Amino acid sequence: MELKYVKKLIRLVRRTKLKNSFYYKDFLKEKETKIIYLAETDHSNLGDHAILYAQHKLIDDQTNQRKYCFARKDCLAGLDLIQKGIHDNDLILIPGGGWIGSLWKKSGELFLTFLELFKNNKIIVLPQTIYFEHTEYGISQAERFYQAVNHCHDITLYVRDTLSYQYLLTEMPKQTVHIKYALIPDMVLSLTPQIYPSLKNHALFVLRTDREKISDDKLLDSIKSCLLHHGLSIKYSSTHASHAISPKHREIALTTKWQEFAQARIVVTDRLHGMLFAIINHTPCIALDNLTNKVSGVYHEWLNNVPNVFLISKVSTHSEELNQIVNKLLNSNQRKFDNTIYKPYFLDIINTINKIEDKIEN
Repeated sequence: MELKYVKKLIRLVRRTKLKNSFYYKDFLKEKETKIIYLAETDHSNLGDHAILYAQHKLIDDQTNQRKYCFARKDCLAGLDLIQKGIHDNDLILIPGGGWIGSLWKKSGELFLTFLELFKNNKIIVLPQTIYFEHTEYGISQAERFYQAVNHCHDITLYVRDTLSYQYLLTEMPKQTVHIKYALIPDMVLSLTPQIYPSLKNHALFVLRTDREKISDDKLLDSIKSCLLHHGLSIKYSSTHASHAISPKHREIALTTKWQEFAQARIVVTDRLHGMLFAIINHTPCIALDNLTNKVSGVYHEWLNNVPNVFLISKVSTHSEELNQIVNKLLNSNQRKFDNTIYKPYFLDIINTINKIEDKIEN
């Protein structure tokens, strides 16, 4: 059987399962105002799972409305079914991540569809990165994004890096009562995992292999040689699990991965959540940028005063500077990470949701 038919069959099975579920039937019956989480992570990316975990930990107990969550695959297979249970007074929450734009086509298309279908609803987009490629497709998607936001009756767009915020301010409709933009840290920075294992004598390399990879292999080899010179062994890992993670297994999978990060003496990564997982688990980190600049954008906006992380952009492969950076990170005594400085930003999300709830109730 051809792959496209297999995929079509899988979507049909998922759609049928959604339609016949007690959860969906209860969702259709609910007439009171509700909060609807759309496109929740159901794949293997633990960075996205950490965002969802942080989102629910921050929001769920602070809001009064009944909540319904629909996974990304449910939205792809049965968005028309979900649409039947959404009323104009419902609040739509779209999770944070790095999928506004043209780089990840399926997710980017789904996001724009949400804005277009639910333009009459109050919509909150949690901290995202925006990246439209300078291609015909990227330009057309950027125009579609502009039009979708412009037609929304009430939308708040949170972004997590400076470039994305500048994009909103310069390329999108002006901020009004109905369109609001704000720069907020990545949701993972709200987390404080209580993991303090004994340190191992190794460096953990967590590197991209996908289309966002731009790190220079010569630089990586130089970093590796420098760490070996300091007596560390090298281990490799990923922020992707080997299989899709269901919501009920999310916390266990994250805790296992955080344990791995917390045990390392130092982390080297070009993944945003590789950097964030190191920081929240008190592990020194050498960070390198990625294609969409979300690593550098988040670093420069929120982390450049954190002593345990250093962003390397252009360092000579034979530079004494590299050795100094490694020495400083390995000898740092400031392993504890304090995220209290970010709490006012996350409180802004709660206040925005609660204000919307108050307006609806009144």
